[in-house]
Amino acid sequence: MTNFPAQTKERNFVRFLNRAHLDLSIPTIFVGSFFLFALARIFNVFPQHSFDFGYPVILLILFCCQAIYYRRQFSSVLLGLFSKKQLLIFGLAPLPIALLFFIPVIFSDVLFHTSPQIYLPQISFTWNTVAMLAIAPFLEELIFRAWLQTRLQQLGRFIGSSLFGIRFTTYYEVFGALLCAIFFVAIHPFALTLLTVAPMAFYLTWLRFRYKSLGATILGHLAWDWAFAVFIAITLIQQR
Repeated sequence: MTNFPAQTKERNFVRFLNRAHLDLSIPTIFVGSFFLFALARIFNVFPQHSFDFGYPVILLILFCCQAIYYRRQFSSVLLGLFSKKQLLIFGLAPLPIALLFFIPVIFSDVLFHTSPQIYLPQISFTWNTVAMLAIAPFLEELIFRAWLQTRLQQLGRFIGSSLFGIRFTTYYEVFGALLCAIFFVAIHPFALTLLTVAPMAFYLTWLRFRYKSLGATILGHLAWDWAFAVFIAITLIQQR
């Protein structure tokens, strides 16, 4: 009986994905939006930097429309097993965690006699960058933690139960969740991946798996991204 609330909350994710038809809509929206923007780019409707910014914005708007249309199912996956206070605590937990990773790099010239610049991805701060820091957490959490992790956990449970029985069902789901975290890290291939993205990916995956809360993972993703942005800003200022 102690697992009943967690099982119910997990079913909320499955119900949301099924009702919103995310298995079909996510690939369709991605491919359709990409081709529309690609055609517009080919015919010089707008410059390249507009594509870099506009494509994720359109994706977010379309997914938000789905979330609003299926708001009852979507709202059921936001809190999960958390109260609102707990959601804030666990969602903002990446801030002190980020300090443990970022401070040594910021002062690497003193501690390790190396320039912090070597750890930085090749990015510059523009309005596009700021917008992406605000957009990416919502978009990526909906795709990775709500959709992909749920389906991979289901797949792990199905394959594991079919091969080895239902005794270790939880471990089969853990394997699916870990695959989701690995996929998330794989799409962020830059020098700081292991230092920044990997800890965040596994923390957010654990939050989703343990507490069934999409709201906490979105908040945690926002907190981590903006902590990373502050870290890059400080490091760039040091180089001047």
